[in-house]
Amino acid sequence: MGWRQPRIGRTTGPLGLDVGHHSIKLSQIELGPGGPRLAALASRATPPGVFDGDGYLVDPDSLAGALRDMANELGVAGADVVAALSTPSAHVALLDVLAEPDGDLAPAACQQLAPLLDYPLDEASVVLRLMRTPPYNAVEPYAPAYVKVLACAMPAALVVALEQAIESAGLAPLVIEAAPLPAGHLLLGDGAGPASVLVGDLGATQTTWTLWQDLLPVFVTTLPLGGQDLTEAAAGVLGGDPEAAEAWKLSDPWDESLPAAAAVADQYLKSLLQAISALAQPAADGAHESAPRWPMSLIVLHGAGALLRDLAPRLAEATGLRVEWLDGFARLGMGIDGSLPNEVGRYLPQWANCLGLAWRQWVVEG
Repeated sequence: MGWRQPRIGRTTGPLGLDVGHHSIKLSQIELGPGGPRLAALASRATPPGVFDGDGYLVDPDSLAGALRDMANELGVAGADVVAALSTPSAHVALLDVLAEPDGDLAPAACQQLAPLLDYPLDEASVVLRLMRTPPYNAVEPYAPAYVKVLACAMPAALVVALEQAIESAGLAPLVIEAAPLPAGHLLLGDGAGPASVLVGDLGATQTTWTLWQDLLPVFVTTLPLGGQDLTEAAAGVLGGDPEAAEAWKLSDPWDESLPAAAAVADQYLKSLLQAISALAQPAADGAHESAPRWPMSLIVLHGAGALLRDLAPRLAEATGLRVEWLDGFARLGMGIDGSLPNEVGRYLPQWANCLGLAWRQWVVEG
């Protein structure tokens, strides 16, 4: 699927590229007098074999070919790209780092980050962002002070492979982002969102929860369970028919006459609830606290799993919280006039990361 708005002299931002195990999405946003406007949009299935079982990009040539076809279809060859990669090997952590006057934050931040990685720090591609500093009157002049630093790490080989695929497609990589962040920036970027919100990226092969507190991603956790598990379970009792399995996933409520599929669905829901409980409930007295605990007021879902029609009400019933899914187009005031392609309208929650990437550059780079 590809769609492009005719160019009429507006200022166009970089391409937002969301590379997942199930699909590849591109978007581009124009900023004009009337606000943001969708300039281009494309989506296609990720070529088989691009990723291995551990989430590593092992066939960049096939990915480059798909990207080249999408760019040519949209007429955006040579465009700058900000990309997100959905992989279990990505790590995002909000760190409290002691900043010395005129000192370098990187060594102290990387020292805190290293124990959180399951691969050596020297094999990681690390991006550090200063997120928050204390008020000027809260510390003595030229005295050390703790600051909030957001650390994002992915295996360097994975980042290099993605950059090479983008360049081979005739595009220019600017930023490679960890997938949990763009949708949160889209939801909260203008500061108008809730003070505490849990954002769930329900992907094809994994589910990532990001807890945002006062506009900061304070905790991220990933579960190795995604919508593809539900599809395969349903297909197994439907004669291997993937289309019938997708129809079952979107049924409301889930058809309990398919016990194998229903069992996987229940396990999926149980895993989601366990992750939420670990974030929302206080640790037992004397227990080791592996994750911080905060109150939350809202759960926002995006990704293909957000389309599971029975999921949101069951999460709401089990948690007592409001649960909704993220429509990135509506968040940016686009598509409310019915102008979006039909293919997009049926799968709105899947575009949150892609739109967050394309839009965030206006916030950062003006």
